[in-house]
Amino acid sequence: MPVHNGGAYLAPAVESILAQTFTDFEFVIVDDGSTDGTPEVLHGLAARDARIRVTRQPKSGLVASLNRGCGLARAAYLARMDADDLAFPERVARQVEFLDRHPRVAVVGTAVVRIDEAGRAIKPNAVPTSHAEIVAALREYTCFTHPSVMLRAEAVAAVGGYRPAYGPAEDYDLWLRLSERYELANLPEPLLYYRVFPGQISVRQLDQQVLSVVGARAAARQRAAAGGDRTPSDELITPRLLAEWGVPDATLEEAMGQNYRYAAYVLLQAGHAEEAIELLRTGRRLSKGRGGVAAMLAGVCSKQARQALRSGRLAAGLRWGMEAWRVQPSLPWQLLRGQARPPAGNAGAQA
Repeated sequence: MPVHNGGAYLAPAVESILAQTFTDFEFVIVDDGSTDGTPEVLHGLAARDARIRVTRQPKSGLVASLNRGCGLARAAYLARMDADDLAFPERVARQVEFLDRHPRVAVVGTAVVRIDEAGRAIKPNAVPTSHAEIVAALREYTCFTHPSVMLRAEAVAAVGGYRPAYGPAEDYDLWLRLSERYELANLPEPLLYYRVFPGQISVRQLDQQVLSVVGARAAARQRAAAGGDRTPSDELITPRLLAEWGVPDATLEEAMGQNYRYAAYVLLQAGHAEEAIELLRTGRRLSKGRGGVAAMLAGVCSKQARQALRSGRLAAGLRWGMEAWRVQPSLPWQLLRGQARPPAGNAGAQA
């Protein structure tokens, strides 16, 4: 578990691992330069349970924290966990049993149940389960929820671990590389509560995440053609680098639209309409209208307009209605039903 300023969610997340029905594990926690009460919380938890090993480092970022945690771990299996999620009690046991029975599988994830800040369940997700289904899905989106996975340590080491160039889509790049050498799997039952809120990394760093996703796919094509890729060691994926790799602008714009649309859909599920609209506005600009983001923004704005008018807020209703019309003027007014339909899949962001 990497953590930076874990706040109110940290202790419950740690407790959910300590309460696992499978008990023979070490719990490596990398405190990445926290400045809140995280060190004190971890100190108290470690004093109660000898399985916890806390390492504190200067702020180095998620990828460095993940690689350090993998390097410190001594077991054959690595289970990922985030500091704001909750594991079901049988999660580790189910995954250990699966990897024991399937020696060719290097990664096993699970379905999850999304929850909001207060821990209220929003919606479970469905995941592909077989290797063939997962490989096909990875061409379009990441079908693993990172904090739900268990990995073989030797497989992670064999492919070089997490690569800094692909933060904050370091997991997607890892799944693609592992899929080229090993089998991958998902358990269909939810075994993790995955928390959704506007301030999480996958929302705050969405534009860089999309660049990294598109770059990871381009690097996979390079490996397929030449046996290796041209991933930089000391810089993040940039639009300039993608252009050098031959990625068309339209491909990047489509991915921007799809990812911003999906992230907004998840925030809408959690009840954050205003934050979702801001994401859609940004996504519309970055995608130049590709990826279905404009239609979703028009629909959400029209829904806001109807809600405002029903509650007697005429000015707000007109304002939202005009934004819907400006975004998609070709859409007849009577058809602005405001139904933000879920996209087919996340093109790269966390499930």
